[in-house]
Amino acid sequence: MGFKKNHCLPRLLASIVIALSVMSCASAPPITTSRVEVELLSRKQVTAKFGIDQKIDPFIAPTGLVRGKPNDFVVLRLSTELLNATFIQLTITIKDKDGNSSLWLWSKEDFKEYWRSWGGGRSNDDGANEGEAKAINLEALIEDFYVPGESFTAPRGRSQFYIVLVGKNPLNRPLRVMMDVNAAGLAPYVRSFAVE
Repeated sequence: MGFKKNHCLPRLLASIVIALSVMSCASAPPITTSRVEVELLSRKQVTAKFGIDQKIDPFIAPTGLVRGKPNDFVVLRLSTELLNATFIQLTITIKDKDGNSSLWLWSKEDFKEYWRSWGGGRSNDDGANEGEAKAINLEALIEDFYVPGESFTAPRGRSQFYIVLVGKNPLNRPLRVMMDVNAAGLAPYVRSFAVE
């Protein structure tokens, strides 16, 4: 008796490949109108994107055995859908329950430097510097996701930028954060958030 070849398997695999390629093309509709949007993120939303470990997530405030938790973060996400590269100007106003501004938006370089100060420097058994590896990972995430500045040119297409407002822990809650986004060629976008 001879061995019969199964001709169904190649057809099944071809069908799966075609279905996946069609679904991937249909997943992102084309941009028809430029728009911007800002949202206040909960800790759960931040950790869902980047993880819960401060060694790999620069968007949760660090805690140390000696330093404790000297700062707290409020994280916003700026989402853009742009037909063309667009100049964006951000204006952020923050007031705590006493009417004072108790949070600050740091530049990308200042935010990297902040994380460098938490970098550690312990060597593991292989002699590799864990603190250095951690710092490189955190800096790469900051470079890729942190807002470039209070004024910058956002690229054409879909982008997300994370905005971290840093304050002394504990924050003087409730806070009111007002975000004004002026994007060239678009109507001004203003959003206000209560941080409880």
